[in-house]
Amino acid sequence: MTAKPMSRDEMLRMLRVHDGEVPSQCSMLEGLESARSTLSSMPTLEELSRREQGRLGATRH
Repeated sequence: MTAKPMSRDEMLRMLRVHDGEVPSQCSMLEGLESARSTLSSMPTLEELSRREQGRLGATRH
């Protein structure tokens, strides 16, 4: 998919249409809150490295 270059007006119009999809009372804090919950449901780097080391240890034996 290639993005075609668009004029500033087209971009603003698209953004305005997009803004219309978001309820006006949806605050930035709510956005941050949902982002935080998404991040907290993801594994941490420590968990990932532990898993990776476990996998490497399993292949060595």
